[in-house]
Amino acid sequence: MKLIKSLMLMCCLLPSILLAQGINTIKFDDADYIYRWSKGNQYEFTPVDQPNLKKWQDMLTIVYYPQAKDGNSLAEVANNVLGSYQKHAVKILRTASKPRLKNRPAEHFVAAVFARPQFVEFVQARFKINGGVGVAIIYSHRIYGKKAGNPAHKWIKTNGPGLEKKLMSLKHIPKLSDLQKLAINQHK
Repeated sequence: MKLIKSLMLMCCLLPSILLAQGINTIKFDDADYIYRWSKGNQYEFTPVDQPNLKKWQDMLTIVYYPQAKDGNSLAEVANNVLGSYQKHAVKILRTASKPRLKNRPAEHFVAAVFARPQFVEFVQARFKINGGVGVAIIYSHRIYGKKAGNPAHKWIKTNGPGLEKKLMSLKHIPKLSDLQKLAINQHK
């Protein structure tokens, strides 16, 4: 029994330990996403085989909102992001919220499509409190080309619901302090 508890504790702590040691990977949808870039409280990760930030297909972006420290301020952040999407002519596919429980504040979700002349980008954003601070974990998938609409629609229909479940159940989200250390170490 002690061995099982020890293994469970190691699994919970491993992502933070790895980031603190300078290992810059997040596991999502059976792929390793590598730290590529950061500015302020925004951190971007792409799969190992997608190092070019000008021509990626899949990306995880983590954005911390230090002002959001409770459920109400987190809801305000999520609503502001949703409003920004709507203001920029982004098609909102779905919004949802997970109600507050005794052991965690409410969480929020937005799925959207950015249609641009050069690509179509599908975005899913999860908003939650992590380490006492608001965070958005954003999964994005791009399909490039002037006629990306139909392939993107098919891709979203096939992959969107499953990816939403994976994003909403992602347990190991690096804390802001770990990402700040990672960024400092990467920029030395």
